[in-house]
Amino acid sequence: LFLGLITAAGTTVLGTFIALMAERGSQRVAKPLNVLALLPIITPPFVIGLAIILLFGLSGNVTQFIATQFGVEPTRWVYGFTGVLIAQLLSFTPIAFLVLIGVVEAISPSLEEAAQTLRASRWETFKTVTWPLMRPGLANAFLLGFIESMADFGNPLVLGGNFNVLSTEVFFSVVGSQNDQGRAAVLAIILLLYTIGAFYLQQRWLGRRSYTSVSGKGDGGMHPPLPRRIAWPITVVTAVWGLFTIVVYLMIVYGSFVQLWGLDNTLTVKHYVQA
Repeated sequence: LFLGLITAAGTTVLGTFIALMAERGSQRVAKPLNVLALLPIITPPFVIGLAIILLFGLSGNVTQFIATQFGVEPTRWVYGFTGVLIAQLLSFTPIAFLVLIGVVEAISPSLEEAAQTLRASRWETFKTVTWPLMRPGLANAFLLGFIESMADFGNPLVLGGNFNVLSTEVFFSVVGSQNDQGRAAVLAIILLLYTIGAFYLQQRWLGRRSYTSVSGKGDGGMHPPLPRRIAWPITVVTAVWGLFTIVVYLMIVYGSFVQLWGLDNTLTVKHYVQA
């Protein structure tokens, strides 16, 4: 449950930042950012877990670099809650992005322009017009992130270590040595109750309010630039996320040409020949 809540909150924040950057930021980065944001969603689930192991595992590049430079003893810290969280944030942020990019695009520029003609600053316009209209999208993104985290099986299986989640517990209750289908059924019901509870709370939070902007005139105009106090954090977080995503996929490609990861980094094509 804690993992699901943290993942949902993280993916919602990241998805919001990337959607605002793609829609309100520079058009030069909008198209590459859209492609990069959608890449993890079309990737098989085990691939991201593998890339994280290649980076932060006991023989991973980052782990070995830190051990060599700072004399730190390598550990298996990535196997457990932290590793699963990193994998889920990378895997499910595109889902939040897909929800929120449509919400950001649908906000009427004329409403924001009207606020500015009433002498509202960029920050006041964002806080009183843009942000409230994004509220349903934020709730939907949070709900989807929570459900995806609770139902995730591939990442906990690869990176979970001694950290167990309900999805893997259900699986091992059926196919493992326990062979206890009753236990699996009870755990599945608990998993279902969590997801239904999240859906109920989301509906309760949104309430019966209407978030549709109605106007008798055609919509037009341009969205105002983001306020500086949020433009910089959005730019920095999006850049870090994008760089990390690129590194993850480069490591997958690089790892396929390495003789024996962590022991012999000689480049070879023998894996492709065998495959």
